[in-house]
Amino acid sequence: RHCCSHHRYAAGVLTSNERTRAALDLLTKLGADTQRFWTTHFVDPVRDILAELYGAPRPSIDTATAAASRKSLHRALEEFVREVFSGSEDETEAAAVQAAAGSMEVINTVFEAEARRPLNGLLRGQLPRAMLLQIQHLKVLLEEQVEYADQMLKRNDFSLQLMAVVPALLLGSGLLY
Repeated sequence: RHCCSHHRYAAGVLTSNERTRAALDLLTKLGADTQRFWTTHFVDPVRDILAELYGAPRPSIDTATAAASRKSLHRALEEFVREVFSGSEDETEAAAVQAAAGSMEVINTVFEAEARRPLNGLLRGQLPRAMLLQIQHLKVLLEEQVEYADQMLKRNDFSLQLMAVVPALLLGSGLLY
C-alpha cells in the first residue's frame, strides 16, 4: 500500500510540474504574440508613417532615367522620320514634329510595309531599325508604367499605414479605459 500511494503522489507532482510548464509556455507565447502584434500594428506602421511624412520617397525607377529614355526615343523617332519618310518637305516636317512628340505612326507604317517583304526589309530595308524603335518604345512605356505604379503606391502607402495602426490604437485605448 505504501508503494502505491507513493506513485500517486509522484504522479501528482509530475502533473503539477507539467501544469506549471504549460502555464509558463502559455505566458511566453502570449508575450511573444503581444510583442509581435505591437510591432506589426503599431511600431512598424508609425515608423513608416514618420518616414513617409519626413523622409525622401523611395521610387522603383529613377525618374531622370525614364525621362532620358523618353527624350532619346523622341530624338530617334524624329531622325528616323527625316531619313525615311517620303513626302513633301512640309509633310516630312509635320511628321518629324509628331515623331519628336513621340508619335509612332511613321514607324508603324514603315514596319507594316517592310514586314510584307521580310527578307528584303531585313537585308536592304528599314525593318531592323523600325523593330529597334518599337522595342525602345516598349521600354519607355514600361518605364512610364513603373513611374505610375510608384506614384500610386506613394499615394496609398500613407492610408495603408494608418489602417495598420488602428487595431493597436483601439486595443490600447480599450486596455487603458
